[in-house]
Amino acid sequence: MNDNVAIIVKSSPRKVLNTGRYQGILRGIYDVGTHYSEKFGKSSRRLVLSWEIVGQKLDDGSPYTMSKTFTYSLNQKATLREAAEAMLDRPLVEKEIREGVNIATLIGKNCELRIQQRETDAGPSASIKGFLELPKSAKRYRPTDTCVFRIGMEIPEGTPQFIRDMITKSDEYKSRSSEGTVSEAGGSGSWPAEGEIQDEEAF
Repeated sequence: MNDNVAIIVKSSPRKVLNTGRYQGILRGIYDVGTHYSEKFGKSSRRLVLSWEIVGQKLDDGSPYTMSKTFTYSLNQKATLREAAEAMLDRPLVEKEIREGVNIATLIGKNCELRIQQRETDAGPSASIKGFLELPKSAKRYRPTDTCVFRIGMEIPEGTPQFIRDMITKSDEYKSRSSEGTVSEAGGSGSWPAEGEIQDEEAF
């Protein structure tokens, strides 16, 4: 054994966007099930949307993506409504608000994301703080890949770990797992029916 041989392993810090506005393409929609919020003292059905950031790449050349978690709400102050209207380039009409919107139809839509960078104990971090319509003259792009996931389906390969964790910690997943009707490979699931959209987002 050669005691002079050193094999150094270290993590590579993820690229963090600076504060500003960026064009995003909706590439992922994940129904991550129902979760209880200690802060709000109630359970709510949650949704994670993931955008590909135009003009930004990771060091390996793969698309740079950012995600945000929502609850199923289209009320006046709901962030999901803000995001949907930005991607649709128009306000939602009363019928859509009353009867519900099929969020899956937004896949591939472009909008402007307001990104804010902040310092944390682990280093710089960036998050999505708002959504705006793109100027009419702006070029729209297509995502390099897309995914639409409903709770109970097979969790797709390549699903980010934090999204996978949310799915497996949901009430629906734990309930079906205890009944032996769902596994990591999934089972039959249901997308919330139009009109089942809940009140304000939980966080």
